This record gives sequence, structure tokens and C-alpha cells, in this order.
Amino acid sequence: MTRKGIHLLGVGSIGTLLAHHIRLSSPSIPLTLLVRSPRDFPEKIKVIRDGKSSNSSGYTVESSLGNESSKDPISSLVITTKTTQTLQAIEPLIPRLSNKSTIALLQNGMGVYQELTSNFFQNEQTRPQFILGTTPHGVSPNSKCGGRGNILHHVSEGQGFIKWGLVNDDSKQIGNQTVENWLFNEQNDIKNEDLDKVLIPKDREDLVNLKNTIMILTNMKGLNSKFILYNELNKELLLKLVINACNNPITAILGRGYLKNGITLSNEYGQDIVNLIIKESSEILLKYLELTQKGIDTKAFEYDQLKKLVYDTILFNSNNISSMAVDVLQKRQTEIDYINGYLIKLGEELGCKSDVNRLIVNMVKFIEETQKDQ
Repeated sequence: MTRKGIHLLGVGSIGTLLAHHIRLSSPSIPLTLLVRSPRDFPEKIKVIRDGKSSNSSGYTVESSLGNESSKDPISSLVITTKTTQTLQAIEPLIPRLSNKSTIALLQNGMGVYQELTSNFFQNEQTRPQFILGTTPHGVSPNSKCGGRGNILHHVSEGQGFIKWGLVNDDSKQIGNQTVENWLFNEQNDIKNEDLDKVLIPKDREDLVNLKNTIMILTNMKGLNSKFILYNELNKELLLKLVINACNNPITAILGRGYLKNGITLSNEYGQDIVNLIIKESSEILLKYLELTQKGIDTKAFEYDQLKKLVYDTILFNSNNISSMAVDVLQKRQTEIDYINGYLIKLGEELGCKSDVNRLIVNMVKFIEETQKDQ
């Protein structure tokens, strides 16, 4: 049997937040942080929220590099790396993962799951269980404290959420029943007390690890963490994708890292750019949902509804600076391929126009290319 615990890969701001709340909510669970330089990581994590500071400790720090890391099997791996870094970061860990493992992804954008399966887990029989997540929790490094492990949590107590869902995999079925149906038992959401009652079939260690992972993730009460049906989660992922596609690259292109989110909607010209992205994205996603999730309510993806969501979200976070704007400012590779680029891929597959999103992607990539020589 593999060692029961959580390994966390990608201990940036959002990874630090998860590590902190996993430790606070599940203090007896072994928690291992996988980082490139273990010696540089502090003994304690410090998070400031609503002006109040809280600390956590008691985790193991290991190297994420193959030649220095442990060889022990990993039962549960939570990944919060940048989408652009995921393939390279996980490669040294592949020998430690198996069909008994569970991998949970909490990242910006979409498309990493497909890349992981096509690059490392083509064989369904040896593929881990996959959980995807989404969150509006905003965090940033605490520059006053300096160093890693110190973050500011910008969402007030009681607000924000993390939503998780299990990717359907026919090879994991329990008889004629999907794993999701087995977990939910005709309910729309699932709580830890419900999971306690779920009986695991004999010789299904993968389901033991999956159940443990879900219980640990949903036990983070301070982050309002929930496990929901995958079709509902997919809608949440797509809605956040459009929000990011409308805001992040515009602030990165026009402000080169200095524009706050709210500036995007401060005049008619910015609004026109955002509206064009919303319109094209709405057309792509409505067709996608019509073909892949028949019978699902798609009202949220209609232009007027989508526009309201995008505007409300940008204005709510008007004083923040997007992660893509920060990437451009610091001359790092952006996640544009997993945001607007993902919409382009969907558009191509469905025969929908994606000229607006393609223009946005090209402008961001132009900036990335010119910065390489600076």
C-alpha cells in the first residue's frame, strides 16, 4: 500500500495557501511540499487575511527534482504550478505515480489535464485518477516579509471558494457504475460525512486514495472547499476561462504589468475590446456545450449573461493586478496558451471563428518574444 498523505507540487502563492489550510484542517495528515530548493523554504508558513496573521508548520519539504527526490510512491498529488511549468515539473515524479494515485490540478486556464494524459498517461490502465479545481481566492507574496512561505490572502473570511470535480474515466468504473456516481449516490454535492459512508470495493486502492484526497481537500473549511459534479465544475472552469481571457491579456498588453484590472473597463475603448472577446467566446462555448453536454443549462454562456459576469468580476477585483500582467512585467512566460489559446483550440475543433482571441494571443506572444532579447 502507498503511504497515505498529500504531496503538493508548486508552492507559489496559491500552493502556499493550500498547504497552510491543509495543515490547519488536517494536522495529522502527512504533508510533503515538493520544491526545487528545499533548503530555501522556511519552517513556517505565514498567511495574512483581513489584517490577521496565522502560521502553520509540521510539513516535510522534499526536492521536486528527480535526482534528489524520494523514490516512494505518491498516493495523492496536488499540483498548483503555473500551467506552462506543469509538464516539466511533474516529469521527475512520473515513476512515483501509478493507477493507484490521485492527481488534483488547481491552476489558471484549461488544457493541462489533456497534456498530462497525452504525454505521460496515454495508457488508461496505468493512469491515475484526476481531479480538477477552480477558485477565485486571490493571493500574492507578502513583500514586507520577503522570502517564500509568506503570503497575503485578499479574499475576506467567509468569502471565496474552491470547487473540485472528478474527471470521468471509463477505465475506472465500478462494474457498470462510474466512479462519480458511486461517490455521489444521486446527490448533487458531497460532504465528508457522506464520504465516510461510502464503501470501497475490495482491491481498489485507487478508490481508497481518491476518497482520502477528496476528504482532505474538502476539509479546508477556511477556503469553503467543495466537491461537485464534473459537469457543473466544467461550467465553472469555462466561465473563469472567459473572465481571465477578457481581463488578463488586456492588462498585460496595454499596461505591460502596471495596469490594475479595473482600468480595462474605464473607457469605451477598453469596453469594446472586452465585449469582442466575450462575444466570440460565447459563440464558441455555446456550441461546445451543445455538442458535449446536451441538456445542460447554458444561459450563463449567452452574451448578456456572460458580459455581466465578466464586468462584475473585473470591477470586484478592480484594484488587483492580473497574474499575466505580473508575468509580463517580470519578463516571464505567460499562460496565454491555456486561456485565450484554449478558446482558439475549441474554436478550431468546432469550426467557429476565433480571430479576436487569436489577435490577443499574438499580441501577448509578440511581447514575450521581444522581451527575450532585453
